[in-house]
Amino acid sequence: AVFVEGIDEVNVIESILRQLGIDDVDVLDVGGKDKLAANFENALQSPGFKKNVRSFAIIQDADRDPKGAFERVRSVLAEHKFLAPTAVGTFVESGNYKVGILVLPGGDRGGYLEDLFLDAYNGTPVRTCVENFARCSEVAGCTAFDTKRRSHALLAALDAPEPRLGRAFESGRVNGNSPAFDVIRGFLAGLN
Repeated sequence: AVFVEGIDEVNVIESILRQLGIDDVDVLDVGGKDKLAANFENALQSPGFKKNVRSFAIIQDADRDPKGAFERVRSVLAEHKFLAPTAVGTFVESGNYKVGILVLPGGDRGGYLEDLFLDAYNGTPVRTCVENFARCSEVAGCTAFDTKRRSHALLAALDAPEPRLGRAFESGRVNGNSPAFDVIRGFLAGLN
């Protein structure tokens, strides 16, 4: 099982699992980082969890504080008597389970899943167009373009079916084979 923040993460992680040929892992939307503890508790109580799950991971966005995000997830695991990995992007054996934590976009970087999406297009003409549009909009007095706004602009430029990263990833409009997503691929390969 992989616990993620929302539906975009579900769609992206499921797509990457398919790329890896892993078809026996459920990806569960916990409804945002603030609901992780409660929804993780609910999953643990489900009859199928103890019976069927042998490894699980929690993937969260770093936002502005990658260390804080990592410690928040470690705290949820400790609260439920699981050992927690001591480093981001790793797994540890905890009783009958293999437990992993990944904080996106990876390493000590602050940010979000959307940062990996933007990274996948670094150095491309479409990314240059998005950056030019962001600068022009800011000069015109519009709200500054953060990662989420830039990713929406890039999705529009790619003619994605809707302005949701997960759906665009599923549709193939996003370069899901980009090395930018290797941090996720490498981590998910550790589930088995």
